[in-house]
Amino acid sequence: MQALGEDWIAVAHTSNCAFAAALHRVHPYHLIQFHPEVVHSPYGKRVIHNFLFRIAKLKGGWSMKSFLRRAVTEIKEQVGDGHVLCGLSGGVDSTVVATLCHRAVGRRLQCVLVDHGLLRQGEAEEVARELGEKRKLQLTVVDARERFLRQLAGV
Repeated sequence: MQALGEDWIAVAHTSNCAFAAALHRVHPYHLIQFHPEVVHSPYGKRVIHNFLFRIAKLKGGWSMKSFLRRAVTEIKEQVGDGHVLCGLSGGVDSTVVATLCHRAVGRRLQCVLVDHGLLRQGEAEEVARELGEKRKLQLTVVDARERFLRQLAGV
């Protein structure tokens, strides 16, 4: 981001960011640019807490346990007696989705990871080991490296 829009006021900065946080003049919008979950953001948890409870006025009471219970229930209701096909990228998001679906539908989940040749070295094997062997998800790894890389030649 190069500049704030005309209705925004910078309220915080860092050594490399002139507007790490900003407020909108008219609407109750807040902007923050940082990764609160990383180690080099020592006050990340406090910033998240203040946003949730002081700015957004949330009440609290949320727990991971209740979220998991609700997510699994919703997946069960949506899938019914059907099956689920889940594409895996090797990243956190698709791994979480696969794990939740597995809790909800068990063996009716089929995961697929397409190794297109652009994954980190050994990543497809790591995903297969972690999700397929350790967590017992039904996982098919498709080796499409040659096909993808041939199509990308010269790009």
